[in-house]
Amino acid sequence: MQFGLKNRLRLISFLPILILFTLASYYVYTSYNKYENAQLLQAKLTENKDLNDLISNISRERGMTVMYMGNSSPTTLKSLKAQRNIVDQSIKTYLENIETNKFLSKNALSLSHKKTLKKIQTIIEGARPEVDELKISFNDVFYERYGKAQLQILEMLRELSGLQIDAEITSLASVYLSFANAKAYSSAERDLLTYPLAKKTKLETEDLTQWLTFIGQSDSYNYDALINKDIKKELSEIFNDEDNRELFEDIASERADIM
Repeated sequence: MQFGLKNRLRLISFLPILILFTLASYYVYTSYNKYENAQLLQAKLTENKDLNDLISNISRERGMTVMYMGNSSPTTLKSLKAQRNIVDQSIKTYLENIETNKFLSKNALSLSHKKTLKKIQTIIEGARPEVDELKISFNDVFYERYGKAQLQILEMLRELSGLQIDAEITSLASVYLSFANAKAYSSAERDLLTYPLAKKTKLETEDLTQWLTFIGQSDSYNYDALINKDIKKELSEIFNDEDNRELFEDIASERADIM
């Protein structure tokens, strides 16, 4: 009886300590997880920025490449080679970030992206000597080499933006992808037209069809899904700014003139 009472007292005395310990452990665990998630999200944002810079720089290299193919002047080639160095540095920055960041270096998605980017690097570097010697076709450069590389990087951006943290971040990621997609297809529209304009040849029927597709994609950005009203308001002010509205009208006019 005495033994049972003592055990009960011990148990009653121990319970608050056990509960406190459990709560403390849970708090430490959740805080650590939140910290880890926050650090991983920050690392992913850096990776996202690197990819965004990379897709812009590869796009510029493609544009200058088709310009050189259309009108192979030494000045254009010099500018093209300078742009290639910028692309090489962008790739190096991205790969180094994956290798040195303790969160990204262990993240399966980032490691998969690293592998994909190395393949893209090989494809682009393989195309350059053929471009210099003008031994490659426009379709091969535009669609097969640089075009597929850009589509792969866009897919990498989509995967990175698929992190389901909360509703607001999800809405921001969705709108970000909408603008990233529009930017990529705007550059595709530019590069598609650069070659025949530089070469002074007429657009073929299939080129016109492809151009209309690119126009639809480049004009398809949307930010209605934004939850954050302040950001939504800022974007509306940008797009409704008089200078920017005039710019969009000029783009429409230029498209009509080229057609």
